[in-house]
Amino acid sequence: MPSHANKLAQLHLATLPASLPAQLGMRYLVRFYQSVEGSRDEIILSEMQQNELVGGLLLSFAPETLSRRIVFNTILAFAPAFAVRFLTIAKFRQQFIEAIIYGSHEPEPEIAYLFVAPSQQGKGIGRRLVQSAIDIAKARNYRKIYVKSLADNSDGAKLFYTALGFQKTKVGKGGSTEFISYSRNFDD
Repeated sequence: MPSHANKLAQLHLATLPASLPAQLGMRYLVRFYQSVEGSRDEIILSEMQQNELVGGLLLSFAPETLSRRIVFNTILAFAPAFAVRFLTIAKFRQQFIEAIIYGSHEPEPEIAYLFVAPSQQGKGIGRRLVQSAIDIAKARNYRKIYVKSLADNSDGAKLFYTALGFQKTKVGKGGSTEFISYSRNFDD
């Protein structure tokens, strides 16, 4: 199966520019997705239409270590760019430290990233990707799946995830970043 790392990176950067991987730029995102493609703890789901990537989802079965593993697998290749951002951009430095320290503490699979091309939103692509992630987690005998949304995106995320059977489980802080966690039990 050919790598979709370039296409995933482009769409991720266009739709989630404030995410930590996106802040390191396109070259880093490509390496990020190459690293994830080779991971036994993550699965990338994607939707293509007319040979164009229109949606992607990163499902992690080890979310508590995802940030640390990806950073350590990719940081050497991007040490100069990382060092400049780390030393000069306080918000980036804070997000990076929080990702390493806090990570995720969910014991079940977590949807780490979900992104759909803006022109394709509202057409069921995100719904199909999330349902595929649920089906994979069920097939691996997990009983629950989690997803976190930034608190400033709470209205749209709440409507989307509750329509898919998720329930809001907590509002929290990962360092200075406020988030809302949703989960879906598979026994319902």
